[in-house]
Amino acid sequence: ACLAHDMGNPPFGHSGEQAIGAYFSEGNGAKLRDAVLKENGRWNDFERFEGNANAIRLLAHQFKGRRPGGFA
Repeated sequence: ACLAHDMGNPPFGHSGEQAIGAYFSEGNGAKLRDAVLKENGRWNDFERFEGNANAIRLLAHQFKGRRPGGFA
């Protein structure tokens, strides 16, 4: 359980979650909003990043092949 928790959480814990949210809602990440909405419509996942939910998403997702540009 501890390892799964660490997989989904960013560096610096809850402060890291807040920093990721701020980057996508107020920082340069906001420029990606239209592209993200067009691809999958999950903008709230970026603005309200939650490490525990991310861990479950990573562990439960079935990866098929390689995806360009990233882990998940």
